[in-house]
Amino acid sequence: MDFLTKNKIDAIVGPIGILIGGGIGGEITSNISKVIFNLDCIKYIIPLQKHGIFIPGTRNLAIREIIKEIIEDIRCKNF
Repeated sequence: MDFLTKNKIDAIVGPIGILIGGGIGGEITSNISKVIFNLDCIKYIIPLQKHGIFIPGTRNLAIREIIKEIIEDIRCKNF
């Protein structure tokens, strides 16, 4: 967690599980999810439809299209 709090982070890309304690197979603790949520950076959340979590409006989105959009946005921001 020190890496997240001691470094300047421009953006984070990850599945919704990075914002949920116990997410990503239990790898994300409640403390880690709180730190990620509170970081002063852009968070690109990939809406994977797992673990009973569904984000309306994302059903027909292909992961490759989501990633492509994220990459384009990061390029435009010129970090």
